[in-house]
Amino acid sequence: MVDLRPPGLVGAITTYNTLIRLGRHRGSSSAAQRRGDSRRRCHHSRPTGGNSGSTRDASLDYGVLMALSASVRTPTLEIAYEESGPASGPAVLLLHGFPYDPRAFDDVVPTLVIQGCRVIIPYLRGYGPTRFLSLETPRSGQQAALGQDARDLMDALDISTAVLGGYDWGGRAACVVAALWPERVSGLVTVGGYNIQDIAASVKPASPEQEHRLWYQYYFHAERGRAGLTTNRAALCRLLW
Repeated sequence: MVDLRPPGLVGAITTYNTLIRLGRHRGSSSAAQRRGDSRRRCHHSRPTGGNSGSTRDASLDYGVLMALSASVRTPTLEIAYEESGPASGPAVLLLHGFPYDPRAFDDVVPTLVIQGCRVIIPYLRGYGPTRFLSLETPRSGQQAALGQDARDLMDALDISTAVLGGYDWGGRAACVVAALWPERVSGLVTVGGYNIQDIAASVKPASPEQEHRLWYQYYFHAERGRAGLTTNRAALCRLLW
């Protein structure tokens, strides 16, 4: 099996830990959080991260290392997410990028959970079991929509503040929330920097070398790209990643 996780994520654990400590001083999630919230649909539990052959500390409750798979309804989406750690812990929202999913954070989750954090990792719009509620809603990947999705998820789970971490699409969503609703963010980690897109400047051409790297974005926007992904999914993934 090919490991498609972004290489920078494992190295970001130390930074996440620092922000968790910061978050504990600046604010935590709402005390009203409950795993039995009737708005959620819980599906199953499965382990995340870790090594079955590793030495276990008898003082730790390893039940909290199990990821609860659930979904919650927002005004726009039925968002599927994975949750690990104690419901009363400081909230950490981890947001994946294109074309990944919550598996990108498998090496980060145990470190945070052992520190007592409540870790929530959603499937972004267009990914996995997350679904739009209406056929009329534009299937937009705009940064404003991604940021609103993240805030809506926090609202649906009664999370007042959280440490936000992400990369690519997820990093952009985290930055949007931090910029528009800073009172909801107790810490921010983005792999790849502060990446809110300058829309006005986005029409300016990059160097031919950089433009060449983005060929798949134009390809996937056309019917030919949709058909190509359907027919040659595995080959395209091997070529790109």
